[in-house]
Amino acid sequence: MRRLVLALAMAGPGFAHAQGVVLAPDPTPLLQPAGLQGLLAPMYDRVNGLSLPIGAIVTLASDRFVLEPILAYRSRLGVVDPAVSVRVGAVDGVRFEGQFGRSTRSNDAWNYSNLVNSATTFFAGNDTRNYFRANGGEGRVVGRIAQPGLLFEPFVGGRYERVSPIGANGGVWSVKGRNDIEHMRRPNPLVDAGSIGSALVGAYFRDTAGVVLSRARAQVEQSVSTFAGTARFTQLTVDAHIEFPTFKTQALHVAAHGVATAGDSVPRARYAYLGGSGTIPIVEMLELGGTDLLFVESRYTIPVQNVAREVNLSETAFLVPHEGDGFDLRWFTPAVEVALCGHATLASAHVLWESGVLADGAAARFHTQSGVL
Repeated sequence: MRRLVLALAMAGPGFAHAQGVVLAPDPTPLLQPAGLQGLLAPMYDRVNGLSLPIGAIVTLASDRFVLEPILAYRSRLGVVDPAVSVRVGAVDGVRFEGQFGRSTRSNDAWNYSNLVNSATTFFAGNDTRNYFRANGGEGRVVGRIAQPGLLFEPFVGGRYERVSPIGANGGVWSVKGRNDIEHMRRPNPLVDAGSIGSALVGAYFRDTAGVVLSRARAQVEQSVSTFAGTARFTQLTVDAHIEFPTFKTQALHVAAHGVATAGDSVPRARYAYLGGSGTIPIVEMLELGGTDLLFVESRYTIPVQNVAREVNLSETAFLVPHEGDGFDLRWFTPAVEVALCGHATLASAHVLWESGVLADGAAARFHTQSGVL
């Protein structure tokens, strides 16, 4: 927001005229609540239970110094974790970024976002992450090279944390699987307690200038100190995504996550895991773990609203297998998605029976916006 400033000059008794008009930016408040009136996005998992973070934003030196203190209540642990994030320097120039405090950490956040993981945990009892506790923080100096459609941000920094294991022996509610050892009671892999100090170097890259869209982030962690029973290590972590346009609004997406580690007796707080929802569904949740990992996934996206527009019927139904049982079913008119359509539901069941996907006499079970049909 900007404020209007008028400079006035007197030209005679009782008469004034505008001498100048200046648009000046509103000053950023020194102190303001973060998020929605101080409440940041909550999270839900089998270890912390419900995490409720609150925070504030302190801004100094014309937005060049931003401090965000945060307190996060963890319902299952019954603790309040303090943390603070810091940014020094302009967002569009060289800057320092840091996060420090106490937290419940995971190396598996690349799989699902916090929102999706919270939803799968609450409704299905599928928490797609392993966890450990950590005290410490990391900081990095970030550069910025930007051109239209291109962004390159190299960084160097360091990390120090004291890690410790944490259990997951129930006590967190979910709609399904709350007492299942493969779901909400699934234990975390053992993490050795101790301190790890490391140097960090890497870069983030994004290209939206052409028809092929891409982004990637790479980081090398070189340990400088580890605890007894472990050895120094070098670990490379890469995340990449490429989108290739195909036919009209359709696209092929290729995503990759890789971890490569050199060193003997690497601390288990640096292990990576695969398996279960979001990675390899035929393998138990995060059953495969170690110091090296490569996961490549391709997805072909067809905007269903555009398909419904091309079909141009009153309602078009789309269904895909639902994890567990039945099918996910959605209905679209040529213009919008609708919450319920009886005729298209009956047609979907008919296609499943006639095609042999469902045996004769088998129940057709659909998960929809309006509930299970």
